[in-house]
Amino acid sequence: MYLSLYDCAVLVLYFDTSVPPDIYLSGGVYLYRIFPEEREFVCMKNKSEILKLTTTAMLAALASVLMMFEFSTPFIPAFIKFDFSELPGVFAAVAISPWSGVAVCLIKNLVHLPFTTTGCIGEVANFLLGAAFTLSTGYIFRAIKGKKIDLIISGTVGSAVMALISVPINYYVTYPVYMKFMPLEAILNAYMELNPAVDSLWDALMMFNLPFNFVKCMVCVVIATVLFKTLRPFLTKFEISKT
Repeated sequence: MYLSLYDCAVLVLYFDTSVPPDIYLSGGVYLYRIFPEEREFVCMKNKSEILKLTTTAMLAALASVLMMFEFSTPFIPAFIKFDFSELPGVFAAVAISPWSGVAVCLIKNLVHLPFTTTGCIGEVANFLLGAAFTLSTGYIFRAIKGKKIDLIISGTVGSAVMALISVPINYYVTYPVYMKFMPLEAILNAYMELNPAVDSLWDALMMFNLPFNFVKCMVCVVIATVLFKTLRPFLTKFEISKT
């Protein structure tokens, strides 16, 4: 393993308390001696970062597995699937950080790419919607102190954000790609079998996709709320909140 001059200096400063507190190296690099108390703080900080990374990785693995168990529902066309893979993203967003939730969404879709049946566009849309959901839920949860009731509030807002964003993403990104393989008439017919009032793609997205995505996210929020006692140790470790 190659150690630079900076690395060697840090090692010296870390282990040798006889080194003067302040030292300058060529190039203007400023270093300071790490005292015993600071060493303990650095060690604890490193352990916390490792815990965050490993927990995010485990939640991403769980999300990848859950994404494999998707299924159709009788209330929406069969090519739109329901799954619980957003649940680990919610846990990551509120227990670690909103961006950890985004990382879970990204990893699960990358894992799912070899099994795609949508030419990858389904995974792209799933990531964008999942990122919107976890980011909004995570940031609102942190902003309102992370109590149990706040998980319901932040999750509801996050679900609404994802549902609203799903309409333009599907209209301008997902369905234009689908229409390269399936004519628009066939797509609309699938919706019209459930509701003859559907007259356009925009109607279909507003009547079916928007409420479907909202309910899908809310199911994950409800489950996360029920499991909040299990989640609480993570909240304590990552110093988000105590209830």
